[in-house]
Amino acid sequence: MIMVVMVGMSVAFSYVVFYADNYKAGIGSSVLESLAIEDVWVKQDYTSVQVSVYNVATQANLGTDVNLNVTAIYIDGSALINIRGSPNPSSLDYNPNYQTINFAEQPVKAGMHITFTCQSTKPLGSGTHDITITTLRGSNIKAQFDVA
Repeated sequence: MIMVVMVGMSVAFSYVVFYADNYKAGIGSSVLESLAIEDVWVKQDYTSVQVSVYNVATQANLGTDVNLNVTAIYIDGSALINIRGSPNPSSLDYNPNYQTINFAEQPVKAGMHITFTCQSTKPLGSGTHDITITTLRGSNIKAQFDVA
C-alpha cells in the first residue's frame, strides 16, 4: 500500500515539475495567447468586413513571444469567409476567387498588426454585433462592435 502511495505522489510531483518547466519556457499548455481586436470595419454593402487585430503576446508582456494562428472569425455566430485569395498565387491550382472560412495560412506573430478581409454570408444590419476569433490552440477572443 505504501508503494502505491509513493508511486502516485511521484507521478503527481513529476507532473507539477514538468508543467512548471513548460511555463517558464513558454511552451505547452501553459502558453497564454493574447490577441486584441482593434477595429471591425463594415463596408457600405454590409457584407464586406475588415477585422484588424494585434497580437499583444510579446516578451515584454508575457516574458516570451507567443505566435498564433487565427482559425476562424465569427460574427453573431456565423463564420466569415476569408476572401484574401489563394495562399500560393504561383501554384498551378491558383484560384483568384479562393474562399474558405480558415484564416490559419496567415500567422499572427508576436507584436504584429494584421487586417483580415472577410465576407459575411448575410448582411449586417445596424446595431451591436458580437465578434469571436478562434485560434489554433483553442483560444476564443470576443468583442462587440456597432454598425451605424
